Amino acid sequence: MRHVILGGCILCCAIGLAWLSPVRTAPQQITEIPQPEGWVPFDADVMKEAQGSTQKIVGRYFRNSDGSTRLESWDPSDPTVRVISISSIPRARAYVYSPRIGWESYPMVLPPGGYRPLRHRLETKNLSRRPEEFAGFEVYEYVGAVGDISYRAPGLNFFPLFLQTGKDGQRTTYSNVQIREQDPALFDLPPGVSVTEKSTPRGIVLEQRSDSEGQDSARPTCPTCPGQK
Repeated sequence: MRHVILGGCILCCAIGLAWLSPVRTAPQQITEIPQPEGWVPFDADVMKEAQGSTQKIVGRYFRNSDGSTRLESWDPSDPTVRVISISSIPRARAYVYSPRIGWESYPMVLPPGGYRPLRHRLETKNLSRRPEEFAGFEVYEYVGAVGDISYRAPGLNFFPLFLQTGKDGQRTTYSNVQIREQDPALFDLPPGVSVTEKSTPRGIVLEQRSDSEGQDSARPTCPTCPGQK
């Protein structure tokens, strides 16, 4: 009889331990969306238009293989009056030109480990692959918290080929994209120009957040820098 009772206790204890043991579940799979490791150099046409308005701003955008960028924009009615925004990665400087003010130079704050393309995961909230291409590229649609919409191309390091703001519906579209190396002179000041030095960081600035690998990330902070949204 004691043997039976002891066996029953052993059985009860075994059941109790099984009940109290945590259930082991498989770790969540994290899938990174493939993209080139380094910056993809390209140039493209740009058009910015406000919702419900016929007024447009057009321009040209350039990016080098070191991540440097240049945006030239102008009113179609007067192409000679241009605004230029440059982010030079080698010099860690942002240069801005307007006919009224001239050239200004701002410091940029880049990550200590280098300025690299951010990685993106399939599991990212509000990010989904669009069934059709945009401007000849596979794109993922991202919807922001305030209704901003962007189409981002993995083949261009998730560059947003289309942006629409949720606040006012303003749209920015990139077209005629050509993947090729750019002239380094595009990302520097023209020789001999007068420059006003500024101390406030602008252009690409390190943010206090982390990407999917826990690395510091940086992004454009000025309104005229593409990829702001």
